[in-house]
Amino acid sequence: LIYLDQMNRIGLTPHNLNENGVPDAYRTSANNDDYYDVLMIDEDENGVTDFFAFDTNHDGNIDIYVFDEDDVEGFEHFYYDYDGDGEIDEHGIDLDGDGKPESRDPYKG
Repeated sequence: LIYLDQMNRIGLTPHNLNENGVPDAYRTSANNDDYYDVLMIDEDENGVTDFFAFDTNHDGNIDIYVFDEDDVEGFEHFYYDYDGDGEIDEHGIDLDGDGKPESRDPYKG
């Protein structure tokens, strides 16, 4: 599990997206511009990351979403948007917790 209160130690900036005074996201930009490369979201504001979003080609569009859908250690569901249209193209599952999906298939929504 990745706790958001530790993220500022590794260069991620806290943000309060819903403006209630509690940080619910951390993000960073490799070029220090308005585009973020990594976004970590805590939807329920319990201090634990619920999902990651990555802009791997730095074009301002999210390319990869990574979720932990069972709240057990590890983020196992990967969703890929290869063409930047905002639609998921492929889904991957990391079965062994190494951060690399062992299976990837076209996403059927």
